[in-house]
Amino acid sequence: MNRNKTGSCKLCCKFSELRVGHVIPASIIKYVKKKTNKSQFFNSLDMRVTEDLAKKRLMCGCCESLFGKYEKYFMEKVYRPIFENTLVEIKYSTEKVKYFILSIVWRYYLCYSTNTSCNKTVSTLEYLRGLLLGEKHDSISSLSIHMMPFERIDVFREIPFELPGSFSLAGRNNHVKIQFPGLLLVSCGGNISMGDEFADFAVSGKIESIYIASKMLLNVALEHVEGNRKILEKHNNRNVHTYPSEFL
Repeated sequence: MNRNKTGSCKLCCKFSELRVGHVIPASIIKYVKKKTNKSQFFNSLDMRVTEDLAKKRLMCGCCESLFGKYEKYFMEKVYRPIFENTLVEIKYSTEKVKYFILSIVWRYYLCYSTNTSCNKTVSTLEYLRGLLLGEKHDSISSLSIHMMPFERIDVFREIPFELPGSFSLAGRNNHVKIQFPGLLLVSCGGNISMGDEFADFAVSGKIESIYIASKMLLNVALEHVEGNRKILEKHNNRNVHTYPSEFL
């Protein structure tokens, strides 16, 4: 990690002291550790066990606080009720949740994109930066973003095999996938559609108490279980959170 404490903030572009921040919010990592009494995670991106996730000096204190406002909202209104399996309908602000997800997508492109110098990536980064810095909720609301709460999807609840969770980030075919234990977030580039099978999981202000999954999702669930089984057997450690990085 760059040890210099000052530099140009990646969000506001002002020269300032840069804070060390997690790519995936620290509040969610700490919450999962506390609720599960497990201190390690299996990082499915580089196939290793770790006690923490990636941290980078990207932003100044003001911009970290801006993101923190939306992280707190997501934790309180969405993730905590899902993770604690409170099977009631959840209502939330579409704008705030999409902002939160987009903030991670932006950090993913900054930290993990393999070609940050190409014109398309530079253009994407600058477009997302403008949306986030200006809190342009009208434009953010029009983006295609989905949430899949595994514990509220019938086929996942009925499979007689533990589905442990992990944190991971992956990008492929204009999709960025963000995995938290029990929850998958998918952001689609441009006007790309996730397909009719995923229509119920669009970020639209409400999460149902239970979802009846399609045959396609059942197949995905079964493939996921087999992927978990192989990873758990390989590493012989059921105390580690794990989830295969490829889901869709």
